[in-house]
Amino acid sequence: MKLLSGFSDKEQEAFLVYTLRDLALLDKELDKLMRAWETGDTNTMESIAMKSVSKDKDMLSVYEKLIFDRNRNMVSKIETF
Repeated sequence: MKLLSGFSDKEQEAFLVYTLRDLALLDKELDKLMRAWETGDTNTMESIAMKSVSKDKDMLSVYEKLIFDRNRNMVSKIETF
């Protein structure tokens, strides 16, 4: 919740539009995404995730916070274990 509430108004709007627009795409890609996750196919997972983001430059900052920053934080915590 903290992450989502930290988005600017522009980022919140971009995320909402992205989510609504890509509901149909998600339905088509979900099985493919799940197979890629199960087999560790990171290239396919990234391709699916970035497909719509790359078309919408307003989503880049949202994706940066939602995925890349989150992953960096998780890695730093994992490294301490």
